Amino acid sequence: MIKLFLGNKTIVLLLLPLYLVMYQCLNYFYPFYQLDVMSNFGFWTEYIYLDSTSSIICASLFVLMNSFGLNALVNRNKFLERNTYFIALLYIVMMSLFHSAYYLNGVLISQFLLILMIHQFFKLNRPEDGRKTIFNSFFFAGFAATFTPVLMLSAPLLILPMLIMRPFKLREMIVAVLGYATPFIYILSFAYLFNISIDFGLADHQLIQSENKDFLFVAATMCILLILGTISVVTKSQKTTINSNKQFRILLILVLIFVISALYYILSFQQIDHLSLILIPISIFLIFSFLSNTYGIAATVLFYVVFGYSVIKFFLFLPNQNL
Repeated sequence: MIKLFLGNKTIVLLLLPLYLVMYQCLNYFYPFYQLDVMSNFGFWTEYIYLDSTSSIICASLFVLMNSFGLNALVNRNKFLERNTYFIALLYIVMMSLFHSAYYLNGVLISQFLLILMIHQFFKLNRPEDGRKTIFNSFFFAGFAATFTPVLMLSAPLLILPMLIMRPFKLREMIVAVLGYATPFIYILSFAYLFNISIDFGLADHQLIQSENKDFLFVAATMCILLILGTISVVTKSQKTTINSNKQFRILLILVLIFVISALYYILSFQQIDHLSLILIPISIFLIFSFLSNTYGIAATVLFYVVFGYSVIKFFLFLPNQNL
């Protein structure tokens, strides 16, 4: 499976929807994740309503789009000598460990917007005027925060990726603030027009209500993936171009931002769904682990363990059985 997707044959992308259908069918016939909870879309919750079937379909579509977006980041920026499509498979398999992959919520939509943000950040090293790109980057970041409000806690850290790619300019900093603030102006305008109050709390009631049957396994797996991916990309950064080095540093900053968000929910509500945000940079980092002579075997074994567990968990847990 790994060898097939590590190649540069685009046709393998047609297999990805089959994995998503498999996971959704398994969860339908052998329920593991609750599908009867009220979805939380952050500040947009009052404006978005989906029935169960629509939510399931949309969740799979967003996972698929996110996998394509991450894969495009690697191939367009030439992180590897040739195109690969393994990042897309890796993201889908790891996302299958989280509730968001089965029932659409704000976390999954935020991932989509954050991937768009990274695409914009990676364009900032070009010599032309970067104000439009900066505005777009921070617009997507602010938009993501409206769906996952906990991201606002680490918003000041988003200035660092911009400073990594470009020297400090006051007007560009002002553009960044305006870009980040624009989605909040939208949501406040909607609230005023429709006379709807906004809950500015950070709690995700959907995830608080859902059950974490495999909390320890998922948390431990993400920690191992985080360590392995970070070591691999730090090693790779010593032998890469200046531009790629800057891009790796941006991804490392995003790891810090997402870890802060995830820790807030783990410590406050014992919920791990926000850990899925870390998959955005880690999916890119791990590709270097699989291609490494040092970490390749460990990464391969870990992948098959995660893939195997992602399937057997539907048969492993009985009702009310927790790990």
